[in-house]
Amino acid sequence: MARTPVPAGRGRFETFVGGYEDPQPGVAYPGVLRRPGTEGWRTVIGVVAGFVFYLSVMSALPGLVIGVAWLVAGRGQAYQQFARDAAAYLNPAGMLAMNLAIGCLIPVSWLMVAGIHRTAPRWLASVGPRIRWRYLAVCAIVAVVVLNAMQVVTWLIDGTAVHLVPQQGFWGFLVVILTTTWVQATGEEYFFRGYLMQALGSLTRTPWFGVITSALIFAVMHGSQNVPLFLNRLAFGLVAALLVWLTGGLEAGIAGHVVNNVFAYVWAGLTVGIAASRTVTETSWLGSLIGVGGYAVYALAAWGIARAMRIGTTTTVPAAVPGRA
Repeated sequence: MARTPVPAGRGRFETFVGGYEDPQPGVAYPGVLRRPGTEGWRTVIGVVAGFVFYLSVMSALPGLVIGVAWLVAGRGQAYQQFARDAAAYLNPAGMLAMNLAIGCLIPVSWLMVAGIHRTAPRWLASVGPRIRWRYLAVCAIVAVVVLNAMQVVTWLIDGTAVHLVPQQGFWGFLVVILTTTWVQATGEEYFFRGYLMQALGSLTRTPWFGVITSALIFAVMHGSQNVPLFLNRLAFGLVAALLVWLTGGLEAGIAGHVVNNVFAYVWAGLTVGIAASRTVTETSWLGSLIGVGGYAVYALAAWGIARAMRIGTTTTVPAAVPGRA
């Protein structure tokens, strides 16, 4: 019996499911979900459903993770006190719970793209459509150097006397930081710079609507914050979104976000304490400017690396994947 050919770049599972439609060639990342005659209701339903799914996970998963952690490591402590300490990041269970919950934004984004927009989830990774691992690895190395250098510059300008003294329980926190922070940061990139930017970008011909609106939502979702801190997060979102647009994928954003968060928590655990750093709701104008400046330097470097590596920035017709099922 003759075998049914698999369309180029599409696995047999996707062919079996049916209904998936690849973007047209030559489309920039924010426009991947835009098609001739795109219905705006898909974006509205997708964005609303995405937040509903995410908030549902956030209301259930942290409590479950903290409960399991208490059974394993509670050591006779009352559950109520253990849970309060976890919520305040006074023990690693709270960080573990939040990292895993935010990481659920990855499957939520996949579900919205596949179920609402009828597009293969791999198009969220890049215009490839895949994660371009070599580029991501190079960006991660650059991010370690640039972002930590800017942290040192911040300490020097502020005149901060840095005393590296691990906080109580630091090594437990370190395990959680190194094993799950990448999940949390990647989840935010997939949802805010990935799904939201593509979904909102499908509503207009210009990519700017998706870029600006996704950055604004990202800043608002960080909760209570003074004006310099809000503008810092808004600028971070804008720079990160531009980086995705200019490089055609999430790799540089994921690398920078993961490195930034990992080292921010490590430095906090060695200095002021992770619980104290998490409750920060304000910053100075100078601190905000330095933070944004550091990430902008990284973004420029990542963009230059993409050009040097000749990373694709628009969609192409994907080649068939041999043996893919």
